[in-house]
Amino acid sequence: MIKSTLTVLAGLMMCAGTVKGEALSRPVFDPVKHVYKCESTAPFSGSRVAAIERNNAMLNPTEAPAKEAPAVKGVITGVNTYGDLDAPGDNLWFYSIEYIQDVIEHEYYNDYIMRAFVLNIYNEKYELIGTIKDDIDYLEGEQRVVYCDILPYITTNFFNDDSKMEIVLGLAANWEMGVNNYRSLVYQIDGAKDGDGNDVVVATLPNLICDVLNAGEEGNDDVYMSIMNENYTGEYPWDKDGTEAVWEYFMAQTISLDVYHRAAGAAAPEVVLSYEIPIQMLPGDQESTPMIITLTDNGKPYVVFSHYLESFYNPYYSFMDDISMRDGNSLVIDIYALSHNPVKTQTTTISMTKDEGEGILATYYAVGELLYRGDIDFHHFDTAEGQAAFIIACGNKVTSTDDYLIYSYYVVNPDGSVRNTIFRNAQSTLALSDIDGFEPQHLFLTSDDNGNVFFNFVDLYSCRQTATFAYTLETEVSDTDALTSNIDRTPVGDSYCYAVEMRDPTFNGNHSLMRVAWFNADGSENRIDHMDMGSGVQYAMCYIDSKALAANFYHSDDNNEYMVLIKHLESDGSITENLVIGQVASPEYPDGRELLRVTPDERGALASILVYTNGKKPTLGVVRRLIDGVYIYSLDFYDLPLDGGAGIEDITTDQAAEALSGPATIYNLQGVKVAQVAEAQEVATLPAGMYIVATSKGVAKVIVK
Repeated sequence: MIKSTLTVLAGLMMCAGTVKGEALSRPVFDPVKHVYKCESTAPFSGSRVAAIERNNAMLNPTEAPAKEAPAVKGVITGVNTYGDLDAPGDNLWFYSIEYIQDVIEHEYYNDYIMRAFVLNIYNEKYELIGTIKDDIDYLEGEQRVVYCDILPYITTNFFNDDSKMEIVLGLAANWEMGVNNYRSLVYQIDGAKDGDGNDVVVATLPNLICDVLNAGEEGNDDVYMSIMNENYTGEYPWDKDGTEAVWEYFMAQTISLDVYHRAAGAAAPEVVLSYEIPIQMLPGDQESTPMIITLTDNGKPYVVFSHYLESFYNPYYSFMDDISMRDGNSLVIDIYALSHNPVKTQTTTISMTKDEGEGILATYYAVGELLYRGDIDFHHFDTAEGQAAFIIACGNKVTSTDDYLIYSYYVVNPDGSVRNTIFRNAQSTLALSDIDGFEPQHLFLTSDDNGNVFFNFVDLYSCRQTATFAYTLETEVSDTDALTSNIDRTPVGDSYCYAVEMRDPTFNGNHSLMRVAWFNADGSENRIDHMDMGSGVQYAMCYIDSKALAANFYHSDDNNEYMVLIKHLESDGSITENLVIGQVASPEYPDGRELLRVTPDERGALASILVYTNGKKPTLGVVRRLIDGVYIYSLDFYDLPLDGGAGIEDITTDQAAEALSGPATIYNLQGVKVAQVAEAQEVATLPAGMYIVATSKGVAKVIVK
């Protein structure tokens, strides 16, 4: 077992006193920030929403962050944590964990000591397919588990030769002040049990897994897993404080990255590549920037490591010393072609300079900060075969801006030279959804000397600014009606539009109306949608996402709908959160209509909203949280669209209309409902085209000539 000093630097800094003046802060490395996680879409929480809220704070510094409900398709109740899993066959599965804990009561607080856990795994139909339970085996000196969660990736034949699926549980346990022990325990679904009925650990890895890559194609697994180890050497030389020995101590602390792979016929996965980086040479801000990225290109797997050539800071010899950025340093990016015998294919060295400007303390350099894997590009920048160009983020740490960096972004060639400037001095950014036929695009926020904020949209391959508009516009309410940064783009015809949540609602009597402004691809105004949110609205946030902006996402018709999280003022003065999906006003429904309202119940208040895609079928997850000493979560799942219009499976081959009979629902090939008929043969009266006809006897594809 490797003993890892998670917070020793922070503890030593507190002992030594405060750094003099306004200076750079030393990094405190936390491995849990780098634990591998799936990128689930959480409409009202997560990294994207955090970015939107940061952006909105810049836009407005005073701002605080059918009536018959559709059937719930699946329920998970009474758990301590939950998540989704990348499962075999490109399916999305779910898991929940119940912690079995001892409660130690103190005068002002309680301690919770985990003694065992129960892990449940559910398939894409929310059916329970396996349960794993085990006791926590504490090692000598360990006090309590502080992190317990699942690697969101199921493997087969990675740790064992049989056909049973494998799942990995990551643990972190307090060992002594400032020190955690980490390990990853491998279990099998429907695996062997011990004499107490607990599941048997089939393999143990000596740390948490920070990266997973499946390089296999067409359902064939070819998995690479990477773990991160902290290597803390010795103790701070208090007796030599202020001397070179202090700097030698700092430079001796490293992070090592081990990549595991299992070759055909091997008994178990083996370390095929190891890479070690001194903590003082970690890239970016040295705390949360990725130093390892795996990806595939044309079916070939690669791993990318990045680090500074020398320590980011000039040597310092005491915690009382100010620290400063080193001159003449470089960012080094190494790429290895992965196999059971990896080969280095590229090293790119990028010269670093501190950006010019008043109050800039340092400029951090990193790859992976804008598009993550997309920052390593083998094809769009005229590079030689097998050579990658990079999107490099340069973040300026500016005086009095503790919470964010001012970023500039560049395309850098394999030889380290700058090919193009994407954008300079962005106060914040937001990724926009990819659209077929168009370049990836990002939103960059800037402001002028008068505090006016502008939205700048840039295509990332051509580095072309495609549109710019201010965060205010003239409406029927005001000539300076403000927008939020809750923005995305969605396909419209052969182009696309931007949809933007407006900051303030308008009113119809005592009802608040959510407003979403639409802009054309060139930035010109298109329209404003209004959705009735009811009365007593204190705060609301709309889910703005490319797929969810399609008219048939929530309901299979041509009317637009939005999903909104609303804080309602109740008659007793309390505030509750409601989730509402509603249609905007239309000729068919002049006042719009409510399709779904989800409220708190005996299982607790709304805690999180999740949107998943299982194959082509979107799923809405609603999480409630009850606080009973610890958090207890319950999850409900709804199929989308809510009326089942897109949930068409097992379509038969083309049939003639006259072969069908009985009441039917008719859809176009995009899953939009176009008719509800008493007799299926009525499909023949529709305009020429291809339709999907759903009857009680099955579903058929029909061509109308």
